[in-house]
Amino acid sequence: MPTLAAPAADEAAGPRSTPLRAPWRTLPGALVLLAALCALVIGLGRPGAGSGSDAGGKLATVVVMADEGTLVPDVGYWAEGQDPDGDHHPLWNTTAVGDRWVQATSLPFVAAALPLYATAGAAGALVLPVLGCLLAALAARHLARVLHGGEGWAAFWLVGAAGPALFYAGDFWEHAPALGLGLLAVASALDDDARPARALLTGVAAGLAVVLRAEMLLYGVAFVGATLVVGAERRRVLAERTRLVLTVVGAAVPVLANAVVERALLADGVRDGRAAESIAGTAGRAGSRVTDAALTSVGLFPDDRAHALLVGGLLVGSLLVLGARLAWPEWVSARATLVAGVVAASLYALRLSSGPGFVPGFLVVAPFAAAGVFGARSPKERVVLGTALGVLPLVWATAWTGNHLAQWGGRYLLLSGALLTVLAVGVAERVGWRRPAMVALATLTVVVAGFGVAWHVERTRTVGDAVAAIESRPDDVVVISDLGHLGREAGAWYGDHRWLRTAEPGGIEAAAAVARAAGAGDLAVVQVAPSGGDEPAAPALGGYEPAGAPQRIPYLVGEVLVVQRYRAR
Repeated sequence: MPTLAAPAADEAAGPRSTPLRAPWRTLPGALVLLAALCALVIGLGRPGAGSGSDAGGKLATVVVMADEGTLVPDVGYWAEGQDPDGDHHPLWNTTAVGDRWVQATSLPFVAAALPLYATAGAAGALVLPVLGCLLAALAARHLARVLHGGEGWAAFWLVGAAGPALFYAGDFWEHAPALGLGLLAVASALDDDARPARALLTGVAAGLAVVLRAEMLLYGVAFVGATLVVGAERRRVLAERTRLVLTVVGAAVPVLANAVVERALLADGVRDGRAAESIAGTAGRAGSRVTDAALTSVGLFPDDRAHALLVGGLLVGSLLVLGARLAWPEWVSARATLVAGVVAASLYALRLSSGPGFVPGFLVVAPFAAAGVFGARSPKERVVLGTALGVLPLVWATAWTGNHLAQWGGRYLLLSGALLTVLAVGVAERVGWRRPAMVALATLTVVVAGFGVAWHVERTRTVGDAVAAIESRPDDVVVISDLGHLGREAGAWYGDHRWLRTAEPGGIEAAAAVARAAGAGDLAVVQVAPSGGDEPAAPALGGYEPAGAPQRIPYLVGEVLVVQRYRAR
């Protein structure tokens, strides 16, 4: 007669309880924690100011649209009659589109912010970039799972909290949402899920990314090129014709819809016009493009002089040695790895000790990504690597030239850094997280991210407080700024006072002539001076005379704003 076996001890004790997981390794907990981190960065800084003046121009557009209850992104110009060419428009780089004055480069972005701004002002508008940061983290996790399996939490946190996405979550700018959408498009395109809904999601994400940021079109070109080169992926894609067609349709819909809406509201295109302008300027300013390419790749300091770029090149070379050691240990000796680690740590220490400021290089702000350069093993990983690196010459050849010093992490190349970071996670999971080179890269990444957050907070607080002090004047004074971007950085206050900017440094008299022709009474002329240095001389302005002592307002590191009041004679 058969006998029943005694139950195992653990079965007899009843069903096992599911172990509790750390909140940062559960989806709701991770999203809440990352959103709280974004909110902390915004709260410590000033929501009405951004890390760059582009963000202020977009916020100014939202302010005007909300005040006038319109979807037309026309910021207007109070001195249009006296300055029809807009040489002194307070918002630098405002484009005349017919009879409209346009700052926005993405109409859907500013339109989506209108109800958020109406609810909570400038802080409400920043919900969009915060959502972009969350999407970037989620998409990075999904891409890591597609490429390497596992849970992908390392990719989530490295991209969302230790990468440029967190920095740009505090700016009313399209960079964080476009990064999230671009990562989602790549991850979804590489996913083996062949359902039609997946194909449409891939296309719509890619199309929306292009609507937000023109360089995302170049990433699409690079992705297609990399897919065609990698045989296994080429065959997979071509075998799924329906999926390919749905992806193309999904991408075309938001791009075409945006073009139609822009022309309906402005009788001209904004996003495609900007893209065409960038492409048309590809052949020009070759020297500047080479410098900008170096700066956005290896820039450690906001300095584009040769010696600064050489230092950045040395740093990136050291990071690549660390990455190569992890992927190909037989090629890189332990001694070379030690030297590279010491050099990298020393150069970062030098940068941090020199004070707050921008770090323009996309690899420099994401040291961990250096391992991803050597991390492609599978066909899908090779497509990701080909996209991240293949897009570089395309961006370098077409990106807006100049003014790359005042940006964090090569803002046109954010997706490359994120893709390489996800590949680097695969390297770490293959060789182990405790390898000294891996620990060094991860540590440096967290340190640089903290430095970036601290700089974002300091810059937005300083700029926001300075502009608020200028705008605090109760009377109808016309503000003339000798800092070309200050008026645009004052986007949250746009329209409170009438502003003019000088067309070139020192061109205060020309701006004052515009104010005088418009019948302006009092003026407030804003100039910059070294902190503790001599104040700039009050310029002689026809029809006006200085009134009272100048006001000094703390500004960025080592500088103060000097505001001189004038009265009409």
